[in-house]
Amino acid sequence: MTNTTNTPSGPSTNELIGAELKQARLRVGYGLREFCRLTDQDVGNYSQIEKGRRPVSLKKVIELATMLKHKVEIRVVPIK
Repeated sequence: MTNTTNTPSGPSTNELIGAELKQARLRVGYGLREFCRLTDQDVGNYSQIEKGRRPVSLKKVIELATMLKHKVEIRVVPIK
């Protein structure tokens, strides 16, 4: 089961994905409003995705990463 809420073990899945998308956007050099304008995203909704407060589908993550000239990598690793 996916960890979508904050737990003592760390940030939620949504927060991790949002943080990665934000870092990708910043690496490319886009401000939030500029990126949203260029990609026809609602600023408020996209901001909530980056903060991990709004869930986002894998399909949408791939679309956003592609817009940011990044790729998505998924790993399955053993639980310790």
